[in-house]
Amino acid sequence: LVGIDPRIPCGACAGCAQAPTSANCLTPWQLGLHRDGVFAEYATVPASCLHVIEGAISPLRAAYLEPVAAAMGALRAGLTAKDVGVVAGEGRIAELTARVLEYSGLPRPDVLSVPALAALAPAGTLDFVIDAGLPSNDALAIMGGALRKGGTIVLKSRVASARSFVPAEWVSREITVAARAYGCFEEAARAVSDPRLVLEDLFGAPKPLSEFEQVFADAQSSESLKQFFVLDPETRGY
Repeated sequence: LVGIDPRIPCGACAGCAQAPTSANCLTPWQLGLHRDGVFAEYATVPASCLHVIEGAISPLRAAYLEPVAAAMGALRAGLTAKDVGVVAGEGRIAELTARVLEYSGLPRPDVLSVPALAALAPAGTLDFVIDAGLPSNDALAIMGGALRKGGTIVLKSRVASARSFVPAEWVSREITVAARAYGCFEEAARAVSDPRLVLEDLFGAPKPLSEFEQVFADAQSSESLKQFFVLDPETRGY
């Protein structure tokens, strides 16, 4: 089995001039956005975007490589085992982020919705807050306010519209903003093949393509479970 890094190097930017890889590219094409994704009849990616996943694991776990690699981006934010923080968000991505940190040897952070963070975390006390919930301007203010002086906010969600904050507040408290897209895909591939990283309860029941309308509706209405299609019910091909 292989998993896919969905970032296709453009081959033309300054990063690609050093090495045309997903990690180096400054303006990668995104599979399914800028290039045909796997709903197309054919989808092609460079071999460098494929990562072998060892072991006899289910195709569903292999298909979860990208979310695991995305969650591992938080590991590149300088967090330590002594730090106390939370994952701000709801649904499977927030839960996965907490599990990935614990799997990687850090204390498991609590997963709190932004309103719960505002209610439960005293202002100025946390070492870090990991954004995993498409934050609004108010949410950014709440997350920043929960941090101690010198704390870190880790931006993980990918809001396409503009957001704002008050720079003077964050500068005076020396807040570090760490925007992290992905961790190491090779490490993520090893994690996906390791049963100690529990993933299966984050998966919805696979459904045939004929039920695509219901699957898309379920995916849009809730972030709690990842939805999957079964291409061939007889062979359980995914």
